[in-house]
Amino acid sequence: QAVYYTVFQSLEPRSAEWLIVLLVALQVIPAAVLVAGMSSPLLALTLAYSTYYCSIMLSAALYRLSSNHALAMYPGPLPCKVTKLWMVYQANTGKLHEYIRNLHEKHGPIVRIG
Repeated sequence: QAVYYTVFQSLEPRSAEWLIVLLVALQVIPAAVLVAGMSSPLLALTLAYSTYYCSIMLSAALYRLSSNHALAMYPGPLPCKVTKLWMVYQANTGKLHEYIRNLHEKHGPIVRIG
């Protein structure tokens, strides 16, 4: 698995310019195509950005739930496998320690919570 992480990290963009291109500028292309068929450029841009970001979130969630994920072998609740917001919610209730203890009682000594 060390080779997998090394290859993955070597492919990640490290400069701010690449992040701007991937997160902002890349959606301008589909928005420009959509403008031709829509009455409002703002609507076309909103549709392009929302489609892009929803597809990123959906693909990330599907990967985290797949058997190809590096932590797939560890048991844990579904919300914790998909996002860390569930643990934030549990922390805000003030009973995070009880929740984690209950998870260990249910799943054993190793539990996937993030």
